[in-house]
Amino acid sequence: MRVGNYWHMLPKAVQARRSLWEAIDPKRGKNIVDLSFPDEICTSKRDHEMMVKLRCGSTWQVVGSDSYEHLLGAPPLGIVFSEFAMADPQCWPVLEPILMENNGWAIFISTPRGKNAFHRIFELAKKEPKWYAEEIRADQTGVFTAEQLDDIKRGLIAFYGSEEQGTSLFQQEYMVDWESAILGAYYAEQIRRMQAEGRITPIPIDRGVRVHTSWDLGRTNATAIWFWQCVGRERRAIDYYESSGAGLDHYATVLHDKRHEHKWVYGEHYLPHDIKITELTTNLSRQATLESLGVAPINVVKEHNILDGINAVQRMMDRTWIDPVRCARGLEALKAYRKEWDDTLHDWKKSAYPDWSNHGADAFRYFAAGYDDPVGVRETTDRHRQRFGSSGGRTHWSA
Repeated sequence: MRVGNYWHMLPKAVQARRSLWEAIDPKRGKNIVDLSFPDEICTSKRDHEMMVKLRCGSTWQVVGSDSYEHLLGAPPLGIVFSEFAMADPQCWPVLEPILMENNGWAIFISTPRGKNAFHRIFELAKKEPKWYAEEIRADQTGVFTAEQLDDIKRGLIAFYGSEEQGTSLFQQEYMVDWESAILGAYYAEQIRRMQAEGRITPIPIDRGVRVHTSWDLGRTNATAIWFWQCVGRERRAIDYYESSGAGLDHYATVLHDKRHEHKWVYGEHYLPHDIKITELTTNLSRQATLESLGVAPINVVKEHNILDGINAVQRMMDRTWIDPVRCARGLEALKAYRKEWDDTLHDWKKSAYPDWSNHGADAFRYFAAGYDDPVGVRETTDRHRQRFGSSGGRTHWSA
């Protein structure tokens, strides 16, 4: 094998540490990493970085897809994506060209989580001669007997207290069932109906209808923006943008560029309540900063119970259309957005599982809670009109 950097990537870095870096082989009672990389072939093992340095000059590192952007300084030659169906799908479009430039390789290992990015990669691999794809059910591996699989299925049904949930998880985890819904997914039923009714489809932009936006503002993590047109009772998600590590001026420029590209006119911008917090570095709120950049008028969505907001989304989805091309990542976020399981209480928590999908799902929720089904009283700021007037131009895109 060529000398270089090699990664084993799990969905989250904390998961990578727990399930691999610190894992003990139950049969031999020793650390899995130590068994795989004995001291004789290593020069060092760095616990903080979860990295093994080998005497041949290569490195092997355990990483998470939730922090892939921080790893790009040491380009890999090979990556094993473990449980890719639960990973941040954006990591692959970023890492693929790096591997291609280095003549590297990638391996994807996962059980299904619906027909998401992993399913699309698997279908591609089945068709492309340069790829290799294999699908193996648990009853084809020889690892489990038929009796053991029956016991596992009954155990899952008993554990969840639901034949539907237990069977769905068994089919997904053991029988490679791509059709099983993600357990705990908030919007699985709504998205299924949208697909059945043909409401996830390319949407022409109506230049006679104003475009609203709804945001989830990140600080150290991602910022997500949905772009909406409302025609009668229809809510049309026509575009989506997400990025991280950028300032507010970047997102203002994105809005400006999209306006010029699509020749649309902005309506209102829906943002979460914490936009009103004053920044210590500038002595301005993020709301004031965005308004100074021309993002106006801003509707501040009142703080609300997240479950109330999720209910508002579920109601709105019955008349929502989503463009699957321009909104591809946002749609993936809605599909992946799910409840968190409480291992102690053996029940679902009242909170969402914290991962990459939260950003797109939260931005979607702010529109449902603010525009479509207001939770409490939303606050529409008028001072932008006093400061900027109603004339057009670079600093006032709503006009």
